[in-house]
Amino acid sequence: MAEAVRPRRKTKKKKKEVVKDVEEEDKQENLSEEADNLEELQEGTSQTPEGVTQSNEGTSQIPEGATHSNKDIGKEELDHKRDKEIAENENEMIEPDKLKENVAIPSETLKVDSVENVPETTATAPPVSIETDLVVLDELVPSAPPVSFEKEVTPETDNNTVLSTTNCLDIRNSEDVEHPVEVIREPSVEISHPVEEILDPLPEVTDPVVMDPPATVSNPTVESVRTSEQIRVIAQERNDEVRASSRLYPALVRQRSLTMMPFTDDELTKYYFNPMLQHHDVYVDSFVKQTNVSSHELYELLLNFFKSRTNLLAVVADIESVRKDYKKFVAEMWITEEKHITAQGKCADRFKVSETFSYSTVEFNPAKLREVERTLKLIRSFAHDTLSLCLYTSQLSQLQIESYLYLLIKKNPTLQSVTKYSPVTAHLIGQMSSEDQRQIEQLRQCISVLFSFQRRPTQDKVFIDVTRGWLKRLVAILLRLASIPDHLFILNHLLRCPAGLDQWATSFLQVHPPPQGYISERGATWGSPILDHFVDMLDYLMTPVKHREEFLSRLKVVFTPDTSKANETNPFAWTILDEDGEEDEDADSHWLLLNENDLVGLLAQFPFDKCFRHVLVMDNTDEYAIERVSSQHIMKLISFATCTINILKKGLATFNKSRYRQFVKRIGRMIRHTVQYVSDHWLNYRDWRLSCGDTEDTIPSLVSIDEQFSLKRLQLELDQFYYRATSSILSAKRLGTWQFMAEMPYNSISILMMWKLLWLLHNSGTGLNSEQAVLHGAGIDAYKWRLSDPGNRGAFDDKLAEMSMQELIYLLSTFNSMARSRPASDVVFINFITTEIFELSYVRDHTKTFCCKIGRELLSSLATTHPFIMSSLLCQVKDVFPAIGTMSMYLFRELPLHLWQPTSDDMVLVRHWLVDFAPSSVENQLARLILNHLNWGYNDQKNALALNIKLHRDVAILIIDAHCKHIATTATDGLIAGGILKVSQLASNIRSMLTTEQSFDVWAWEVLMKLHLHVNNQPRQALLPSASDTGPRDGFGDYPDIHLDPALYAIQKGVKNNTPIACYVAIAMTKIGHVVEEFITHGLKYMQVLIDASDQKMCIPLLEMVVKTFLKENKQRFLVTNDKFLQIIQSILHADANNARITQRFFHTSFPGETTKCFSSMIIKLLQDFQTSEQQPDVIVAFWLNVLTHNKDWHEDLDTQYVMNALLQVAFRIKDGIKVAVDLIFALYKSSLINSKNQGLFSSVLSYVTTSVPQPTFLYAQSSQYVWLTYAILLAERRYLEDLQLHQFVYKELNDNPKSNPEAALKKGANKLKVGFSPAIQRLPIYRWASQVLDMDMNHPLLPIMWQRFFGLYLMRLEAQPGLPARGSIGQQFFASLMNVSLLKRLKKHLTATADYHHNLSNRMSMSNRNGDEDGSGTPPELTEEYKSEAQFHKKLVT
Repeated sequence: MAEAVRPRRKTKKKKKEVVKDVEEEDKQENLSEEADNLEELQEGTSQTPEGVTQSNEGTSQIPEGATHSNKDIGKEELDHKRDKEIAENENEMIEPDKLKENVAIPSETLKVDSVENVPETTATAPPVSIETDLVVLDELVPSAPPVSFEKEVTPETDNNTVLSTTNCLDIRNSEDVEHPVEVIREPSVEISHPVEEILDPLPEVTDPVVMDPPATVSNPTVESVRTSEQIRVIAQERNDEVRASSRLYPALVRQRSLTMMPFTDDELTKYYFNPMLQHHDVYVDSFVKQTNVSSHELYELLLNFFKSRTNLLAVVADIESVRKDYKKFVAEMWITEEKHITAQGKCADRFKVSETFSYSTVEFNPAKLREVERTLKLIRSFAHDTLSLCLYTSQLSQLQIESYLYLLIKKNPTLQSVTKYSPVTAHLIGQMSSEDQRQIEQLRQCISVLFSFQRRPTQDKVFIDVTRGWLKRLVAILLRLASIPDHLFILNHLLRCPAGLDQWATSFLQVHPPPQGYISERGATWGSPILDHFVDMLDYLMTPVKHREEFLSRLKVVFTPDTSKANETNPFAWTILDEDGEEDEDADSHWLLLNENDLVGLLAQFPFDKCFRHVLVMDNTDEYAIERVSSQHIMKLISFATCTINILKKGLATFNKSRYRQFVKRIGRMIRHTVQYVSDHWLNYRDWRLSCGDTEDTIPSLVSIDEQFSLKRLQLELDQFYYRATSSILSAKRLGTWQFMAEMPYNSISILMMWKLLWLLHNSGTGLNSEQAVLHGAGIDAYKWRLSDPGNRGAFDDKLAEMSMQELIYLLSTFNSMARSRPASDVVFINFITTEIFELSYVRDHTKTFCCKIGRELLSSLATTHPFIMSSLLCQVKDVFPAIGTMSMYLFRELPLHLWQPTSDDMVLVRHWLVDFAPSSVENQLARLILNHLNWGYNDQKNALALNIKLHRDVAILIIDAHCKHIATTATDGLIAGGILKVSQLASNIRSMLTTEQSFDVWAWEVLMKLHLHVNNQPRQALLPSASDTGPRDGFGDYPDIHLDPALYAIQKGVKNNTPIACYVAIAMTKIGHVVEEFITHGLKYMQVLIDASDQKMCIPLLEMVVKTFLKENKQRFLVTNDKFLQIIQSILHADANNARITQRFFHTSFPGETTKCFSSMIIKLLQDFQTSEQQPDVIVAFWLNVLTHNKDWHEDLDTQYVMNALLQVAFRIKDGIKVAVDLIFALYKSSLINSKNQGLFSSVLSYVTTSVPQPTFLYAQSSQYVWLTYAILLAERRYLEDLQLHQFVYKELNDNPKSNPEAALKKGANKLKVGFSPAIQRLPIYRWASQVLDMDMNHPLLPIMWQRFFGLYLMRLEAQPGLPARGSIGQQFFASLMNVSLLKRLKKHLTATADYHHNLSNRMSMSNRNGDEDGSGTPPELTEEYKSEAQFHKKLVT
């Protein structure tokens, strides 16, 4: 209860009493003089403005420890004494007995007294609503920064709440104050701020923050409670100012910045104050008295029912005991005995034989018969007399209780009006009439009676089920009429019930959620009594239950085992130990604890989602609008969340037992959810404010400035809120709650608070609490220095040694989450976390064993967010390389090296490892691993290299340097000597057979193939110097000159020694591969070196880059006519065939080989690149066709056919692409005919003998493998026959002479036209197209065109001569012979199958497209039109 206190008068006598107390503490040392000086100092320096010292204004005098003036006293001695007094009073500020006489108490200041001072009538009255239990006056809370509550209270005044401002008020001993209950009222939601009535007007208000006061006179109500360090600093500065007046020369003045301090928990109560939390003890005492219902009428009825059920069970037990005796006597009434008779004799053969006969004898026992008769009579007596009476009594008692409850509801209209569809309510007391309250009070008493019998030890399941059914009915009625105290009433009963609530009673707790929907009235969100009730109920659940042992005292005897007897009967009794090897729980109090499922069930009844919808100002449709809230709302949200976190922290302390592990985890998860809600809300609000143009120091001016805060102040309070939440989670050890620290949203707090949290995580468990662990006023450098201090790191190591593996993993995950949440600008913090995780995972002996794997994963995730930490890790590995060894390989293999941008220092270290260490060393292997996994490709936008071009070139030179040192100087044999090492790149199973030097050579080629060294291998031309740019670029000139640049000495040396890898780099990077003349002169020679070393595959990327240069300058003719170039191409095409003969002993080879595939892919890529440029793609087609057909046997070479087929497949989609190919093949036909005519002597003799020359062709048989090449060859063949006019003559002959056959027409035409060769009938175009159609697959895209070409010849009509009628097509005549009839039938069958295939495909695509439109899933929208057009295409083919 709170009561008014009369103000004390400010008299000189009181001051002398204060001085007297100080003299006694300082051992009587000249205190009389000091007291006079102190009075003079106070009168001269602390003149309070007029009106402030009046008692009715609610203010007090300034205490001795606070100095508010910079007045120059001018005396060294007085200054020294004043400093001494400040230091002395610093130690006495928290002593209430001394401070209470030091200050004048304002007239309207209130005191919350202890329970003992409450009047008897109030303490014994029934529980009333919060509105009538609290006294709140508006003058209690000052308007400037909120009142702080003194934390240190003497043990004698545990129940007193000591209110104090900077003046440290103590008003505990106000015994002459009464408690005017009549004036009790509900606390106001919005507290007024009468600053103008108390303080002098301030010239400018920026932000109502708690700061150190400036050097001018300050107001005591604005200051916060200073720490001893702050007082010491102020005293030193005042001392310096006084001494400065007597100095000859001016002294340097120390500038002290104003430090914004966060609000304390007590100061935050100004923004959210829950009065219900202050009256737990009073309510519990009242509840205990109310539940004493032993004199209630229902109690007597239930007691009779309980006794009757007990007697009934006793009678039933007696009957069962007698029945057991009866069965026993019946079994013993006849005594059965087994007897045996054995007879022996001899057979006729004189063998002895024997036979045993068994039989039973039964003997009657008359004594047992008499016992049976006695037990039967006893059972009859129990059944007829005692059992019937007990059953009747039990049923009668049950009916009496049913009748009592029925009449209770029937006689009270309020109770009778409740239906099962009525909602659960949470009314205020003022909203209910006195009659309703009376009826509900009767119901509450009955519920208390029923609850009391649930705490009795009984095994009667019928009694338990019946009473719980009554209780469920009455609680259901109460919940539908309940006020806020009624819900507290139910919860307190549940908390004092035996374990097992989850099976029957958790549904009794119905926590009413705050009102949902956006409420525009000011203060309606935070002034809701339902919200306060929600928090109050949660606090009841999380705090230890008082008087629980008294309520369950009847169960103690039943559930407490007798240890003495247990040890006698079971000497091996079990004792449960925790992780530390100590007893987990007290066996004597084990029966008193609730089960974990009980607590989980009760906690599940709290609608946290609806509560946060309310405080986040969400409407009924869950619409979230940040524009609705103000800065004061954010401050109140932080205050509310702080209150919630503190309550949950109580729960962590209350249930800090292994049996509650899962429940404690749920509490930790709720803390994390609370922080997440506040963090997201704050980020949205801050972004909205910044988008509106506000700065960090801007205070909104929408309403009164005293109610608004800057973003800077809100950020400070949010940081402190995070600190409280983290401290709460850290308070629960070994129960798994630390995992929620890793999931906290650290992205919304400042970097200074991140360092504080890191310091807190390092010091948790070292004996310091959260307040002692933080360094007040320290900056980032101070925390970094402390964290790096060897002493502190040693203490942290000791703490880690005591941690369980699970907590250590949680701690590492927390470090990782903290670093990942920070932006890249916080490099120092992120690198510190990286170093910490690395040392814990790989360096420290007691943690690296089981933390290396999780540490590797955490560092990988951290590097994904901040790739620059890999530079820090590289330095760390360098420092401890002898200790970690091969573990560094596992670490960097896990890291996302493709995101890393290595610095020059990193590359220096990698070069040192790669060049100065042998290939078999771990350092060399790590350097190779790093270089191999870097991103040598393009960035995500494909417009630039991921790594700088200079780095590409430096790495190429580095590889050449290392290769020349480790490989070129080594005598090689085996695979390398034979040039078959490169074949090992095609088969992974060969790698296990390679030596260290061979593996290094393979790695060097792999990395070089990834580098972009040539100008034509860049994403855009601007990355490299243009022809007009003669200045240096990226450390090189226009194009690096191998003969002039000293940086390329290693390449020059390797080229002279004909080292293949050096020749590759010389062409790809230097002037040799960029200038046409240089390539013709030197480049072809270097490529031949690669060919001779069986490195044909390495020539392919060089060809792509060089050919681009020739094509861009339109000088490709120099390559087509160069025999060396053409020879190199043929060597590349035949590389797979040559290698296959050697490698077939190791593994199976297939066609086409890897080199041929790569060569084909290179040509296709080159063609695709030129499609988007200004160059004509058909020029590239002509170039490569000329190169590929330079060999006269190209049509017999499978590799050449494969490459040409791939080239023509792409050329088919290029304008004039197929035309270029047909023209070239047509020219080849002509040249082949000329060559056949220029035959030698043997050919002439053969021609004379055979009298015929075969028809030239490039397609001896139709092929389904190279369809695109076949299509071009068939077009060229028809064009060749048409050019000879042989094809037209055959058709005309068949048209004019229907009786003629194709063979005769063809022979006649060849003789008449003198074609010079004997044409074969099967090589006519119509037969060629027919055979090709039959050999093709149904799904080949060129099949419809093949059919079109065939029917173009089959249905072709010749133009009729003038005067003659037009005739039909003559295609049928080509299939009139018996040999071609079967061919025509096959064509018809295949055509039908083709039509069915396209018909089915069109229907299937139409169906899938229609289904996708109906359900909105399946086909992506961007592909819908494509599928429709494809379906229409197939349908058109059929029709």
